[in-house]
Amino acid sequence: MLLSLFALTLATAAPAAAQSHGANDAAEAAGVAVVFLNCGVGQTTLTDCKVVNEGPVDAAAAAQAVKLAEAMEVPAALAEHNPGRIMLKLNVQPQ
Repeated sequence: MLLSLFALTLATAAPAAAQSHGANDAAEAAGVAVVFLNCGVGQTTLTDCKVVNEGPVDAAAAAQAVKLAEAMEVPAALAEHNPGRIMLKLNVQPQ
């Protein structure tokens, strides 16, 4: 439930280009990687997630972000109203 709410919140958030670079810098300084994903909206899950960051991204962080995104539940209302693709911003701590 929490992940589906998180996905819905991200689906209605501002596009990645509008995000502040200052927030990204602060997250990176804290050891957290900011990963932007473009994902297809399936009936129950996100599919075909691709990293779309403007700059380089740590491979472990990117893999973790894709894994997290594809594990999220998609609410039925989101799948019905947005059958295409959505952008996600995930802050991940590579392990």
